[in-house]
Amino acid sequence: MEQIKMFLGFYVSQSPGGGWIASSLQTAKAYQLGPATAKSLRSWTHSFIADQHALPSTAARPWQLSLLERRPNLRTAIEEHLQSIGKYV
Repeated sequence: MEQIKMFLGFYVSQSPGGGWIASSLQTAKAYQLGPATAKSLRSWTHSFIADQHALPSTAARPWQLSLLERRPNLRTAIEEHLQSIGKYV
């Protein structure tokens, strides 16, 4: 959502002739990303303008989940250990 906000800010503040594509490329560059992200950004923004409830979302990727989320047994073991240590850890 922050990228869409920045993109629209660049678009509105551009001089005439700057344009939609130039603003998306400028936003992608600000996030150190490439033209593929700029294209996605244009698509997300178009969808958002058409329906403000259509927020962009990314699918959960296994490498983005913490070890505690992927291994519930580890989480339980750590919680039990911390509880056994006492109140002031």
